[in-house]
Amino acid sequence: MTLKRRIFTGSRLAFLGISIFFFMLSAFPAVAFSKGMITGFSADWVMISPDGAVLSTSKLYKTPEAYRMDGMPMGGAQFGMSGNITSLGLYAQKKEYLYNHDKKLVFETELDEQEMMEMLNLFKNVESEVVLGKENVSGYACIKKKVTTTATVMGMKETSTQIIWQSDRFEMPLRTRSEEGYVSELRNIKTKKPAADLFKPLTGYAKVDNMMAVLGMDFSDMDPEEPFEKTPGEDIRDLDPEKFMAAMEELMGGEGSDPEKAAQLREIFTQALAQAREMDVEPGAAEDMWKIVPKRPGDRVGGEFRTGQTYSATLGSQASVEDVCDFYEKKLIPEGWQTRGRSVHNGQGFMLLSRGEYLLRISSAENPGMDETFVSFYNLQLSANPYDAPPSTQTAVTPPPATAPLPRTPESPGKGLLFPNSDFEHGDLTNWTGSGDAFHFQPTKGDNPTARHRGQPSNHQGDFWIGTYEKYQGYPGQEPGEIQGDQPTGTLTSIPFRISGDRIGFLIGGGKRLDSLYVALVIDGAEVLKATGSNHESMISHLWDVTAYKGKEARILISDQFSGGWGHINADDFRYGTGE
Repeated sequence: MTLKRRIFTGSRLAFLGISIFFFMLSAFPAVAFSKGMITGFSADWVMISPDGAVLSTSKLYKTPEAYRMDGMPMGGAQFGMSGNITSLGLYAQKKEYLYNHDKKLVFETELDEQEMMEMLNLFKNVESEVVLGKENVSGYACIKKKVTTTATVMGMKETSTQIIWQSDRFEMPLRTRSEEGYVSELRNIKTKKPAADLFKPLTGYAKVDNMMAVLGMDFSDMDPEEPFEKTPGEDIRDLDPEKFMAAMEELMGGEGSDPEKAAQLREIFTQALAQAREMDVEPGAAEDMWKIVPKRPGDRVGGEFRTGQTYSATLGSQASVEDVCDFYEKKLIPEGWQTRGRSVHNGQGFMLLSRGEYLLRISSAENPGMDETFVSFYNLQLSANPYDAPPSTQTAVTPPPATAPLPRTPESPGKGLLFPNSDFEHGDLTNWTGSGDAFHFQPTKGDNPTARHRGQPSNHQGDFWIGTYEKYQGYPGQEPGEIQGDQPTGTLTSIPFRISGDRIGFLIGGGKRLDSLYVALVIDGAEVLKATGSNHESMISHLWDVTAYKGKEARILISDQFSGGWGHINADDFRYGTGE
């Protein structure tokens, strides 16, 4: 599967995710609505950023038989997409249309009832619901709720929590706020049923079979020399980044485009392209893993993946995940592997094994799309072991599970620590100095993302860690999982220490912005080494080779200078990788 096909698939899922908002409940036009329910209306659908800026305003028309939306949610130009878009869905005809008014193109597809039901189920799988009070939105009384849902997308469970404002007069929330602080809101609601002419398919548009072409982002057959000239069979991994970015910046407005957004897009694309060139998702991608780790007899591989020197495979088994872990433990321990941790309950969990330079993670998984009936699915991931690997190894891998901190006193660092409390296990910011307000509730205690059913465990060490999205510190009156959000910003700087080892290792997660969300090694006032997260709450190990700076005085800087989506940084357990 090439990257260009993954881009198209991801974009299709994103578009479905946007569209489903409009007809979450009206997918069932035959259902009898409760008395007083408003089923036909028009409104402005407004998207608002966490800092309160209006990102886009689209026009929504809604009846039990159809929907129409004029305008691209979240804007279009900032992503290189056209904003002059209309989407139209006709339930009885089972048709869905996407029109580009600038290019006079239309993409037509079947309104798939099964696909629609699957998308609806993403919203209906509610794990918890907490009523927060009552508020008026656009003139209608609403119940304000905190709702946590779990969705399975492409074989992976994703849990998210939203605040919704629900009126008993409408089928959909009048306002929603995401975990990252983005708000969608219906304004200027007109309860008169929209005119039937609004829901007639438009004429005079050229029909295309590629939705991305209508959106203004047709990557399907790019020529690496001429990015927007089609050459069948080319792979996006062969693109020239500079030529691609020049074309993208032209789409974004040429010389009048926002230079900061252009720079961000360039950085994102360059990193994505570099990762894509290391990716292999074809059958046999994990072949080298099987030379080190045996396949369990009878289990079937459903998908393989390799990026760099990390190999993964998802398998179906007639045995439980616990039995699978037992198999690998009994098979590998006699061959010199060591158990680093195991936690399996009710068919869900993981086990970590290491030997020399290798780290093996066995974890429960969702069905990757296999047709056969299996008792369980699990994932094997073989990657570099940061604790036993040679100093040159810089691969970021999944860390071992949290363990109890070693006994220590404030005057003397524990084994391997850079300085006392470089792992935050004092439960406070001893030997650290903060600025701004991002670190007011730090360090945080425990696995707070899991307390929120986030589906992305923190992977912290010990009890305490830095997570600038978090607010819970274990004090009376606080609740695990409480947040302060992405808005606060600031820095946290350690006391000076003299580098005495060859490597410095730590855990890092959170937002992916090397310019504002990062951990840095500071020497003589200069940030000589930096690392950022990967837009994921789960922290992973990172190693710096510091042999060139041995004997020098240094500081650790943790920076959170971004308030948008994923505007937070997670960090923990700064220590020498050699265990000195």
